[in-house]
Amino acid sequence: TILTSYGLTDIHDFSANEHGALKLVLSGQKQEFSTKHAMQMCDLIENTLRSRVNDAQYVLAVADYQTSEEETLLSFSAGDVICLIDRAGMEEGWFFGLFNGHHGCFPSEVVIPIIGEPTPTAIQQAKLLVAKKKRREMEKR
Repeated sequence: TILTSYGLTDIHDFSANEHGALKLVLSGQKQEFSTKHAMQMCDLIENTLRSRVNDAQYVLAVADYQTSEEETLLSFSAGDVICLIDRAGMEEGWFFGLFNGHHGCFPSEVVIPIIGEPTPTAIQQAKLLVAKKKRREMEKR
């Protein structure tokens, strides 16, 4: 058996069920493990990924944010990657970033953090976390 080391950025997808199956997609390869702690391990992965969100240097727009004449606000479209600039002194719920040569403020509710550099894998991982969060919120209702 050859062991391979993976990091958080290698996780493309993850899920668990009450029967003890932990399913991971690591660097594009599907892996399945059986353990009575599958649900807890899935929660640990999700919580660890979420804890790294505060360190994000980039965000992905999940909705359009178009401003007209306000020069202090940043406009962008869903799917755009925005580089975050200094967050110190920002009002809660707002970010300051750079996109397409322009900088300005924008609401945090229209973006999701990208962990690490904005590679296709990191962008997919950000979308995955949002989808999992929405799914859990639906299950609680």
